[in-house]
Amino acid sequence: TLNMRKEYSVPNSGQTVEALLWYPELNALQEFNFPLSANILAQFKLQAMARFALQRNHSDTHFQQGLLHARALLPITDDHQIVLTARMARSFVHALDDVPLSLQFATGGAQSIRGYAYNSLGPSKNLNTSSIEYRFRVKGLWYLSAFMDIANLHADFQGPWYQGVGMGLVWSSPMASISASIARAISLPQRPWRLQISVST
Repeated sequence: TLNMRKEYSVPNSGQTVEALLWYPELNALQEFNFPLSANILAQFKLQAMARFALQRNHSDTHFQQGLLHARALLPITDDHQIVLTARMARSFVHALDDVPLSLQFATGGAQSIRGYAYNSLGPSKNLNTSSIEYRFRVKGLWYLSAFMDIANLHADFQGPWYQGVGMGLVWSSPMASISASIARAISLPQRPWRLQISVST
């Protein structure tokens, strides 16, 4: 895809800055299925993104970004599952200020680091997230889950690490998934709890 976006921002100077962004973007998604037994099928999804961005304003700048996202669904038995996810995003620039606001990375929320407010971790030019979730089938497509999510905002994987833990109820079908979770942001002061609902495909 070829994208064009006009962005307005107000930096520390207090003056509104207008920038025109051009960025071709390449996205690839591949799904793999591995039979573990006659009735159990493991699923693996891999998504990759490469982006070259040109920002035109008073001083034209260009940079590259890349993202790799993997998700594995590993059934243990018909009623027990493990879900693993990992995501790495990189901006190849010297400073965060070189990345337009709309292309900076952030995380937190029901579909990333549960227990934290939506996109409350960041912004950052780099991002690493991962999670492990155990699911137990209650009935039909309904599962109880327990999970731990972690995030880091540095390319070198140095701290701080932000962690969230909790439990939830998941309705999972081949077409979509709906989950309601209660999670605790254990890396924040007071370790607050948060109820979150998400819908994903």
